[in-house]
Amino acid sequence: MDSLREFSIPLRSLYNGLHSFQWNLNDGFFRNFEASPLDNGQFEIEAILDKQDDLSTIQLNIKGSYHSNCDRCLAEIDIPIERAHQLYVKTGTGISEDPDLVLISPDATELKMADILYDYICLSLPLSQVMDCENMDNPPCNMEVLKRIQNEEGLHSDTSVWESLKNLNKN
Repeated sequence: MDSLREFSIPLRSLYNGLHSFQWNLNDGFFRNFEASPLDNGQFEIEAILDKQDDLSTIQLNIKGSYHSNCDRCLAEIDIPIERAHQLYVKTGTGISEDPDLVLISPDATELKMADILYDYICLSLPLSQVMDCENMDNPPCNMEVLKRIQNEEGLHSDTSVWESLKNLNKN
């Protein structure tokens, strides 16, 4: 039994026009992918399919969060993600050069979305795992570590040593 079968769109049985699909992705979904950067996340996916005979479009709206450690203070934080992606589906063979175009076989009855959803979520992850804790009322950050970092940055901001060296090349 395919555990990701519920993340499929039955293209052949749908009539032309708009169709909406909703999926909730959790830890169990991400365990299906080897070496996943996510192991603790909750995402709501809304897929709006505009099915046409020649070229169909899917508007993917991704909203959720995942659990990680802050890159600055190492506190455990939930990082929110909210993204929208446009995907095009066309009947054909081979592999598309365009990452937003999916070619499906003419005899395919469904479009398997699990890999696509996983890829779009991974592409939505920020490079830095940090939060804007300065503008929060009750931040989850480790304030002791942040104060220590600020003190260390203050120690290195003294440029008096470098000022005297800048004048050497003026002679």
